[in-house]
Amino acid sequence: MNQRHSASLALVQKPGLYHADGLFTKHRGHFLAVKTADCLPLLLANEDVIGVIHMGWRSAEKGILKNISFDLTDFKVAAGLGLRSCCYQVGNEFREFGEFSSYLRTTSKGVFFQPIRFARDQLIAKGLKKDNFFDLSLCSYCLRRDFFSYRGSKTGKRNLSFIGFR
Repeated sequence: MNQRHSASLALVQKPGLYHADGLFTKHRGHFLAVKTADCLPLLLANEDVIGVIHMGWRSAEKGILKNISFDLTDFKVAAGLGLRSCCYQVGNEFREFGEFSSYLRTTSKGVFFQPIRFARDQLIAKGLKKDNFFDLSLCSYCLRRDFFSYRGSKTGKRNLSFIGFR
């Protein structure tokens, strides 16, 4: 993907570079990949479709998860390596984003976004069964010595998450 922190999703018909922040395919033999350094990779699958989503706060605020056109009832979703609420510090301007207001927690250290809760709730609202959401619980910032974290080191390098369809 040529990722742009957008709400754009693409349906992959053939291998290539797609300008989007989410890809889905129904074609067997395809692999879909997403690059992240702190954004949350979401991997989605059922028996007929696979998908990857690059969910940063910008794409989340723009409604990338709401743009999924598939009925998620029989999908399973895994949240991969990315910032978790322990380290996802944001500014007070996030309070102005209505969708995020109930996913912010305030501590003495600042305001923190809860991307896992946000993604899970958005996907459940689209039909995903609660028990079909899996969180790998890997925070890119906490694990910045083992994985790439833009907030941790301002690196231009990225982690790769992928899903295949056989």
